[in-house]
Amino acid sequence: MNSPRQITYSMFTAWLSCRQKFDYRYNRCIVPRESATALMFGSAVHSGLETWFKYHDIDKAVEAANRSDA
Repeated sequence: MNSPRQITYSMFTAWLSCRQKFDYRYNRCIVPRESATALMFGSAVHSGLETWFKYHDIDKAVEAANRSDA
């Protein structure tokens, strides 16, 4: 018997906004190839800040932000 799958807030909002989107993403595992520009920017900022607070080295932080490909 399959165990029940956890329902996340993202799943719930996708289902509410568009049933087809929910089906593609969570049932068929079809996702966009590219991330939105704003998400890529946010990931770069997050990576840079995380590195800064870990090492307190601006050069490492900038390098981490530049190589962020999330």
